[in-house]
Amino acid sequence: MEQELLPDIHGFANLPTVVPHRPRLGPSLIVLLLGAGILIWTLNYIFVQRSVSEALNSDTRNAGYSISAHYRFYLDPSTLVLDLRDVSAAAPLDLFRGLFQSSAAFASAGRGFDRVILARAGADVFIMTGEDFRKLGIEFAGGQNPVFLLRTLPEKLYNPTGEAAFGRWEGGMLGVLGKQMEDATEAGRKWAGAQ
Repeated sequence: MEQELLPDIHGFANLPTVVPHRPRLGPSLIVLLLGAGILIWTLNYIFVQRSVSEALNSDTRNAGYSISAHYRFYLDPSTLVLDLRDVSAAAPLDLFRGLFQSSAAFASAGRGFDRVILARAGADVFIMTGEDFRKLGIEFAGGQNPVFLLRTLPEKLYNPTGEAAFGRWEGGMLGVLGKQMEDATEAGRKWAGAQ
């Protein structure tokens, strides 16, 4: 503590006064913020990333890419973000197998979301409703033909701005099937970043 001598104005001979020292909040605040950050990361890992990692790691075909799963802004549990971080040896359509497996893991655990964001390196690419994501997981876990799920997936995707990313096709079966597969390929390329 620092001491000052005051002038003798009332007959008190230079008594020392104590000037209070303000506590430094810097280190305490840093420790608090660091602790909060670790807690938030840990909760995201426990509640979403672990489920996605286990689902993807159970299939060796998923070795060519990695997906990071977390809540939106790491704080909003109503929105799941599946962030494609690395694509080294996977075809764009293979990425959707990971989406199906992730949705099946959450559906089997009874976990749901209001919406799901498909991101690439932190940037939103597509948005799905939570209900479409849940149904996708239930159908995949129930043995639905993956080609059917793949070809009908694009019509469930929305751009980050909110409009439908792809349309619904009508007409003859072969024509519709061809257009749906073109949309699925384009969606996979867009998510992978290969525009």
